[in-house]
Amino acid sequence: MDRRKKVFCGAAGMIVFLLSVTACTGSTQEPLVSNNPGPTMVSSAEPQPTPIFTPPSTLPAATDVGQGEKLLFQKSSQKLSATYGPVATEAKTIVYLRCAGDGTVKFELKGVGAYPMPCEESADTHGTRNVFDTRYVKNPTFSVDSLPGQIWSVGIYSEPVP
Repeated sequence: MDRRKKVFCGAAGMIVFLLSVTACTGSTQEPLVSNNPGPTMVSSAEPQPTPIFTPPSTLPAATDVGQGEKLLFQKSSQKLSATYGPVATEAKTIVYLRCAGDGTVKFELKGVGAYPMPCEESADTHGTRNVFDTRYVKNPTFSVDSLPGQIWSVGIYSEPVP
């Protein structure tokens, strides 16, 4: 076989290959065939949107605190991010945080620690109780970062030292 025939056969083979690949991967739609010869039912119902949670207008601070815990600071029904303090803490500081709405709030006791807390889509939120070791940080400030549409409350207590 001479050189021209080899080139022609190679080129022709490549074209056949490309056409077969294109034919296999092409996106042609075939009509849908139904085994049911009866009339077709079409639903006109549109998906219903999920009801949007409306946070309560008030959210009191937690009242079910531990026995002997002494109240240092309390804020209820807050709707914006805020920073407070300094707060005169003792060896152990207890933080009760509640939040209603969508998303999370972030609590931070400056120089000690921080944590995010998911808000609850309920007017009867349970909240969290967190203990911080504040022996080495005197009179820290604290902040709560929140988003629009959230309502939160916080109570800061000292734990009695035995």
